[in-house]
Amino acid sequence: MKIMLGFSFGHRGIEPGLSNEMLARVINGLTPAVISVQWEIGIMLHRLGTTTHHEVSMHRKVGCYLDTEEVARQMIDFLQKSHLTDKTLYVVAHPAHLPRCVRILRKLGVTTVNPIKADIPYDPASYQIWTRSPLLFHIREILAFPIYLFRGYYTA
Repeated sequence: MKIMLGFSFGHRGIEPGLSNEMLARVINGLTPAVISVQWEIGIMLHRLGTTTHHEVSMHRKVGCYLDTEEVARQMIDFLQKSHLTDKTLYVVAHPAHLPRCVRILRKLGVTTVNPIKADIPYDPASYQIWTRSPLLFHIREILAFPIYLFRGYYTA
């Protein structure tokens, strides 16, 4: 059984944006049995005629930014409630974002992670400035590294 987790990369307001449209196409092409994604990818999957089983659209705490760790936590909660945590999980994310997604899932106790590598573009029109280009993304990651280190995304 192929269980797919899709982490978004930017967006264009209420539209998924270029990166998420491509992520949805990758997921759709892999024909998974169970799909849990962020809403930006979910919009495009629905347009492609694919049903999602779970979508993450907001942080559980009002007013908090929906970061990658919160998305992963909500996905894991869904998998636990569905009795699917013992299965291999396939993870789709932008190539620059994928390593952090996998590290966070492993930090949260998910060991059966199979990252799917795909050629996903940056979105020059994304509302999230850091997802517009490789340079902007890497600057953000460097600035956020102390936070990631504190949260335990990197271990020895």
